[in-house]
Amino acid sequence: LISGASNVYIYLLQESGTVFSHLHTWTAENVQSKPEHIIPITPAMIPWGLKQLSNGQTILINNTEMLPPEAESEKEFLKARNVKSIVVLPITVFGQFAGFIGFDNVHKTEAWNSDDVDLLQIISELIGTTLERKKTAEKLKESEKKYRLLTENTTDAIFIQDMTLKVTYASPSIETLSGYTPEEVYE
Repeated sequence: LISGASNVYIYLLQESGTVFSHLHTWTAENVQSKPEHIIPITPAMIPWGLKQLSNGQTILINNTEMLPPEAESEKEFLKARNVKSIVVLPITVFGQFAGFIGFDNVHKTEAWNSDDVDLLQIISELIGTTLERKKTAEKLKESEKKYRLLTENTTDAIFIQDMTLKVTYASPSIETLSGYTPEEVYE
């Protein structure tokens, strides 16, 4: 894993805005996976970190024992998981904070390589872009569904023509109104 990370994980903020749900985890071969550590995370569990991430900041801690006093909640959370050093980057979707991707080391405190951190920033941006595309595709699919429902159930004739005036769509009601099926109108 990058920079000797022991674990990599992605958490996304749910629609309610009250909990981060675990999406994925990757664990290095030399690390014993602990499923009990993969839990939903509430904002109350990481208030300092959440403030940093919500402001678009990367959290880069080479030694978790050196977290500032206002990050006591995070310090306890990480200590319970034996995390020695950590990098956490925000994931944004349509300009809004939507979750985070984290990389930690459970073996030793270590300075994170700046080239790796830059690469991790690109990865978090790619995840955000992928989530944006997914949401856009879902909205388009829903819009198409509504459009189809409207056009296929109207009693009015609806036509769509291309630039050469060829009919590329005729609503099913055309058959009732004209006696021609939509397929016959296309010809």
